[in-house]
Amino acid sequence: MFICIQFVIQNDHMILLLLWHILYLVLKVIYCVWEKMRAIESYLIANGIVKTYEDLNVDRVKYLGIVVDSDEARETSKVIKLLEWLSDIGVKKVFLYDREGVLKMSKEVFLEKFDYMVLNFWSGFQILV
Repeated sequence: MFICIQFVIQNDHMILLLLWHILYLVLKVIYCVWEKMRAIESYLIANGIVKTYEDLNVDRVKYLGIVVDSDEARETSKVIKLLEWLSDIGVKKVFLYDREGVLKMSKEVFLEKFDYMVLNFWSGFQILV
């Protein structure tokens, strides 16, 4: 018994290191399994096998914020198609955001086409409170 205790005292750092590595391995396996499950779920949802996100209640959407890359914001036809699609599904209040203010400069084009939607344009690093 005394020899066993003396062995543990002399090699306690080795035992702690071994326990640490075992704990790390267990957590790593759990994380890998978790990520594989998320990937499988995403695959099933993307292919329409799982219908989790099929029912979208647009009436509950009060505001929708969209971040647009400044390069894509220069192509107003793409932004107009996006706004038309949002209008078709029933979204009425949209915040459009781009970093360089491209959308803000061409907001008249959007406002004349979508006069029934509430459109807000933000540029730079502005914070809504």
